[in-house]
Amino acid sequence: MKTRDWLEVWQHGNDAGDGYAAGEATQSPDHAAKAEGWQILDRDKTGNVLTKQPDGTITVIADLYGPWAVDVSAQKIIKDMETIAKVLYSELD
Repeated sequence: MKTRDWLEVWQHGNDAGDGYAAGEATQSPDHAAKAEGWQILDRDKTGNVLTKQPDGTITVIADLYGPWAVDVSAQKIIKDMETIAKVLYSELD
């Protein structure tokens, strides 16, 4: 997944209310991921990180007044399903 893609999926999940605090409020996303014991898969230029939790969940931690996480594996599926539904709905009109 490209950096732009995982950040878009993070934004979608956060907008849907699926975000949650990770690590401590004073930590960077990188440090929060390490504190949670999550593997860092990728980083962007501003310090946001794509991570893998021990159970396999893929999560992005971004800096939103402290480290804020969204499970992007679930959000990607939801976003794809919404796109498919919009296409199908527009074909019914």
